[in-house]
Amino acid sequence: PAGPYFGDDGRQQAVRGFLGEQYFSFRGDATWSVSDRGAPAVLVARCDHRGDVALRNLTGPPFAEQRLSCRVPSGDHFEGALPLTADQARLLLAGGGGNNVAVRPSSGGDWTVGVLSPKFPDTMARVEVSNGLTGFDGSAGGTIRQVAPDFVQTRGLGVTVFCVRGVRLELRVSGRPLTTVSCDDDAQVVAPGLVSVVVPDRVATAAGMVPGRPVTVDVRSVGRQTGQWTVAIN
Repeated sequence: PAGPYFGDDGRQQAVRGFLGEQYFSFRGDATWSVSDRGAPAVLVARCDHRGDVALRNLTGPPFAEQRLSCRVPSGDHFEGALPLTADQARLLLAGGGGNNVAVRPSSGGDWTVGVLSPKFPDTMARVEVSNGLTGFDGSAGGTIRQVAPDFVQTRGLGVTVFCVRGVRLELRVSGRPLTTVSCDDDAQVVAPGLVSVVVPDRVATAAGMVPGRPVTVDVRSVGRQTGQWTVAIN
């Protein structure tokens, strides 16, 4: 995606269609704790002076290496980006969370690196779905039958959807609208492909839900017609 990826204050900038995460600031040689998401990614860098940063995985063998160029002028600093395929990301970021990638900048000053992950995967597999109603059992939708949680005490009802881009799910109780969850750039994405929304307690009550009592929620797919989604209520 096009930059800028950082502001002049050094903070990350929002990049349409991507989640920015795992940012790491340093001076000189350092070690970055960074995790692989099992999908293509874009590494981004901010630097005070033009240069490159060598990245080397420390958990091999094989010890994967990549070089990220930081030479594009952007305000009072320079930036760069390095797209990685899913396989390249898996090798370079192996052993995530444990000081697993050495970073060696070729220029002085302050550096920051980070990971841009697509908000939504191009595809998802059945094995990635752990619970809830899934489109793999019927792409048009289905029903969720459970005991309604205590949304009055929490002031809201949580709905979580794992999906590919373009999915749109409409939830109703006895024909009354509960919420609609869209898997698009404006969605409340908490992790790649994972959308979380909160239905206000007054809306859940108006739809006929009563805490502690059984409820049936109808789910209908009204967007991209694919079975690659799952939804859970909590």
